Amino acid sequence: MSKVLRYASPVVFLVIAACGGGPTPEAQVPAPKATQSAAPEPVKTATPTETPDAAAPEAAAPAKPKPAAGAVVPIYSGVTEPQTVGSIGAVFRLDDGAELRIPSGWFNATRNIIFMVDKKSKGTTGKIGVVYEIHVQMPDTQFRMGEESPSQPVTTQSDPFVVKLPLPKGTESAGVAIETITADAKTKRNKSAWAVVAQTKVETADSGNKAVFEINTLPDGRIHLTTQAASAAPAP
Repeated sequence: MSKVLRYASPVVFLVIAACGGGPTPEAQVPAPKATQSAAPEPVKTATPTETPDAAAPEAAAPAKPKPAAGAVVPIYSGVTEPQTVGSIGAVFRLDDGAELRIPSGWFNATRNIIFMVDKKSKGTTGKIGVVYEIHVQMPDTQFRMGEESPSQPVTTQSDPFVVKLPLPKGTESAGVAIETITADAKTKRNKSAWAVVAQTKVETADSGNKAVFEINTLPDGRIHLTTQAASAAPAP
């Protein structure tokens, strides 16, 4: 081989390599770096010490039972047998003008009630006019005239009871004597105790004036007007 060719070969190789005689490798595009997305914040729930934005309304307290609206209060005139009285109340009227008013909502159970003239009783000291009897019974109890049993008075759960008794002519005011019957522990016999309630007001009318008494306890015994001084005030 001539010297020219011997020196030319490396030169030619270098020229070819410099000119890119072979295929050009593809440019390596760096892979995009993975970006960390922000983790979603946890939903904040109300703790026992926190109050939610929309708090549930408190449950309303249950309303007390009331008599039906528009219910008519029964009126009993001159009855001689007990009448069943419920929470709506009732009005008892006698032929001489005496009256017993039982208010609406007075009690949460029914009772059998009679209001009548007691012609046999003499009452107690200071009696004026007629003696009346108010008898309160449990339902399904047989009423017997003249039979005495320990009193079961009822305290009103609403307005006071109203008793109206006719005043004799010439009398402007009086108290009402109220009997309570109890069983004697020793003798096992019934005995009477009397309390006098002051008059609340006078109701005037052409037919005659009436003493009006407002009391918180419905008597279960005899009552009558009296000249005795009051031992108890009328209902407030």
